[in-house]
This record gives sequence, structure tokens and C-alpha cells, in this order.
Amino acid sequence: MRIWSRPTGGARGTVQLFTGCTGAIAERDTLAAARALLTALGYAVQTPAAQSCCGALDWHAGRRADALPLMTRNLSAFDPALPVISVASGCGAFLAEYREHTGAALAAHDILMFLDGADWSGVSLAPVAKKIGVHVSCSLRNALRGEKAMMNVLARLPGATLIDLPENTLCCGGAGDYALAHADSSRALAARKAALTIESGAEVVVTANIGCRLSLQA
Repeated sequence: MRIWSRPTGGARGTVQLFTGCTGAIAERDTLAAARALLTALGYAVQTPAAQSCCGALDWHAGRRADALPLMTRNLSAFDPALPVISVASGCGAFLAEYREHTGAALAAHDILMFLDGADWSGVSLAPVAKKIGVHVSCSLRNALRGEKAMMNVLARLPGATLIDLPENTLCCGGAGDYALAHADSSRALAARKAALTIESGAEVVVTANIGCRLSLQA
């Protein structure tokens, strides 16, 4: 089964939305916003119900036998010819590695990188008069090389002031299951990030990855 969100009028294309294992729990608002924005840009959005966790946590922890069935399920759930959009850079980075690990590939895209290349000519954005602290996740910066895309998309917000947070090249302490496996050092990294963010004067913080968001919120 595929859940559809369709644009008004004719669609310029169809994309598939990857929800991930945390989607229904911690990313409902983000996923809803992604559907709304993608349809506003003219895309029909499919959300395959049969999809699963991307497998990154198991794979990176050395549990390859647990990760492979999850990857196989996603390869069956998604149409390989259509873009697969992820709202979490950690998931997106691993989805892009499927060919390397399984021999089969998905057309994986981080949402910020996809939006940066989209046609925004028919979209009008409401003003956001806030100081936005931009936290660039390690997976977006180092694995996907999408830091510029994040800044380009946020720069479209009228009235917003973007603040490149201090020590943005350092991990926030989230890093997949790092917060569980190495709780003390994870909390130390997150505490420093939080202090620097407060000092920056940012009114709101945006990040490209669910692990980073949960770490910073905690």
C-alpha cells in the first residue's frame, strides 16, 4: 500500500517519502511539513507502508545480519526509479550506501539537497522574523556534502537571520546510538553545544538529523 499526497493541478513529478523507524514517534510534524512543502512545489508524494528502518544503527554497530533484512525490505517497498526523500540526514546517507552493501540501489535524496535543486517559482513563503541557529549534522556535512544546500534552503525564508553555530564541525553527541553506548561523553558534547547555542542568541535551532535534534532537545 502507498499513501498519496497530491498537489493541486498537474504534478511535475512523483517522489517517495522515507519515514524511518522514528518517523511515527518523533518526526510526525517534520514528515507532515515535508509532504506539504513537496506538494506545494508540485510533487506527488508516495509514502510506502511496507518500508522499515534504514538499517544504519544495526549496520554501524556490526549487526549486519540484522541490518540486511531491513535493507531488503526497503528495496522491495520503494520504486528504484523514483526519488526517495529522507528528512533525516543519517538515514539518507545510509540509504545512499545500499548499492555498496547489497548490490541494489535506491534513488536516495536528503530533503534539503532535493529542495535546493527544486523550482520554487510558484511558491510564496511567509516571513520568519527570527534568529535561526543552523546546526549542520555530521552526516549532512561529511557523508552527503550537503551543508551548502541547507543554508541555501533556509536563506529562502523572508526575514530570517541565519546564525552558523559555533563549532559546527564538531559532533553534538547524538551520532546514532552513541548517546546510549557512550552516555557520559555524549552528554558532555551536547552540553557544550547547548551552551554555545545559547550564547549565539539564536531563537530557534534547526538541524538536518533526528539524532541531533533529540540530543540537542535533551
